[in-house]
Amino acid sequence: MNRNLVLGIGMGAFALVAAAMALRGALTASLSVAAAKRSSGRCEIYAKLDRDSIRALNGAVEVSFKVRDPDSGEEMTVLYSNPSAGLSANFPAADYVRAAGIYDPVAQQFVSDRVQTKCPSKYEGKQLDMSRQTAVDKWQSEIKTAGDAGSPLTPAAFDRS
Repeated sequence: MNRNLVLGIGMGAFALVAAAMALRGALTASLSVAAAKRSSGRCEIYAKLDRDSIRALNGAVEVSFKVRDPDSGEEMTVLYSNPSAGLSANFPAADYVRAAGIYDPVAQQFVSDRVQTKCPSKYEGKQLDMSRQTAVDKWQSEIKTAGDAGSPLTPAAFDRS
């Protein structure tokens, strides 16, 4: 066989293996709340946000909230902890959240470093219903209180618009 052909096939195989190994950590399985609780690895959940459960912790560096699986109704507490990427100021206006992280069976909570909601522009120019507006006002007040207590995080730090 031609030496260049063998060398080319070998280099191609090496590149495929290297790419597969690099992408292995980038792929996150999307699971139900129940499956995420059983999972030992990183995963992603999509669930309904319980607006009344949102709490800023540790000077608003961490945020705790509950979600409910849209299919089974099972609840789970989520601890969002990512000081470099705060939640948006209108986070409580969201109906559903997508969170990526790992379930901690000891603390019985999903520890997340990434939370996404629909684009804030979805709510621009629209009047929020009373429950959403109350949740947003409460959230912005908690963030301001945390900022007044010496936290570098203020409502503007959470505003991603």
